[in-house]
Amino acid sequence: ASRVELEYRDLYLDRSRSRYDLEIQTDLGDAEKNMSEAQWRADKVNYALLLTQARLDALLGNDPAHRLLGDQ
Repeated sequence: ASRVELEYRDLYLDRSRSRYDLEIQTDLGDAEKNMSEAQWRADKVNYALLLTQARLDALLGNDPAHRLLGDQ
């Protein structure tokens, strides 16, 4: 869900920038704010996923750092 919102916000930001370049009244500030919020939420989800994976690795006796090194 966060990935879809991020893609939508990115497209909306591009649209707002294009309209701004054409000197059409726009909500560029809102689009940029919404894009930042969507990116923050996506990063928050990814961070929570990494923490959960690290906890599972620790419970299984695996070294959680192996994910950072690409040894998934």
